[in-house]
Amino acid sequence: MKIAFLFKRDSHFKAVKSTALRICAQYSCESTFIGVDSQFVFDDEIYPVIYIDKERLNVLSEYDYVIACLGGYLLNRVISILRDTSTKVISIFPGIVSHYQLDAFISRLNADQVWLNSRSDSLLYSKICKLLNSPNNSILYGMSWLDSNKTINKSAFQVDENQAIIFEQTEILSSNSIRKRFLSTLEKILILNPKIKFKYKIRNNATDDYFLQLREYVAQFENVEVIEELAHNDTAQAKYYLSISSSALIEGVIYGKSSYMIDKGLLDIDSKEFYNNSNIELIGFDLKSNSMCISEAWFKKRVLLPINNVDLLSIHKNRVFTVFKNRSYNLIRLFLIKLTFFYPKTANLFFKKNKITAIQKSLEYLSM
Repeated sequence: MKIAFLFKRDSHFKAVKSTALRICAQYSCESTFIGVDSQFVFDDEIYPVIYIDKERLNVLSEYDYVIACLGGYLLNRVISILRDTSTKVISIFPGIVSHYQLDAFISRLNADQVWLNSRSDSLLYSKICKLLNSPNNSILYGMSWLDSNKTINKSAFQVDENQAIIFEQTEILSSNSIRKRFLSTLEKILILNPKIKFKYKIRNNATDDYFLQLREYVAQFENVEVIEELAHNDTAQAKYYLSISSSALIEGVIYGKSSYMIDKGLLDIDSKEFYNNSNIELIGFDLKSNSMCISEAWFKKRVLLPINNVDLLSIHKNRVFTVFKNRSYNLIRLFLIKLTFFYPKTANLFFKKNKITAIQKSLEYLSM
């Protein structure tokens, strides 16, 4: 059995790597990691990576299965290229998905199978399939980037009470006022926790002046080390995981860390939707005075460890594709009205042009 694991970004690679470890342990299969139009470079003898551009996707027909962690455009390009082959295309998600990101769900309708992150995602996807008259091609898999072999028992880690990791989140800081607020909040956390050693984990995809200057500034604090990569000991020993909204917070919760959103006011609409009612929020700035109290109801609906065994042999090649010739705003708004009966919160998208445009694009990708 030959399986290709496709990615573009670093977060994509993390998801396919964790997934590959599970799949190949189950099937004793041959796996290949393939970066598609990727600028992320992973150099490791144990996990060799092939890099191709989107014009060379036909090489994927050599594989029995393609497990793709890609955006809607590249995913549907892969599906289109492999349409008349026996290669089956499975789509996974690289991180947490907001239910306001309907385009992320819609763009996966033509995959041979979609592996969904959580019970709540599965319920939403089934409603989308029904409303768009498309076969439900999904299974409930769990969060693909999580390591299901790691114990969630705190006693399994040699936790240092004075170690913390700040996971840089870049795409969420959309305005100058938000950036100033983030810097102010970060300063207070670093100053009011002088005995805690912080590792500030950067995102390599952020190279604008704001983040370059921010890293130089925080590096001046005696209790801060700015790092590009995290070693296993770093993540295992840390007591605290901090971020604006990174999926690393979910990992922290799973692995028994004290995980906190740095400032709820920094969240964009998608992150607010996902973390709403989670209770993952830093109260004040003193880490040791906080106590993590995750909502059990939220956790059960939105977080799920990936399953270790999947039935690849039962996946059937999709020969009937969902195509939308009419992709007008009015049609999309009608779809949103219908969806609102099942998910009232999607009414918030009705007048958001950027969200409707994203849905329009995802419908266009299905017709590639």
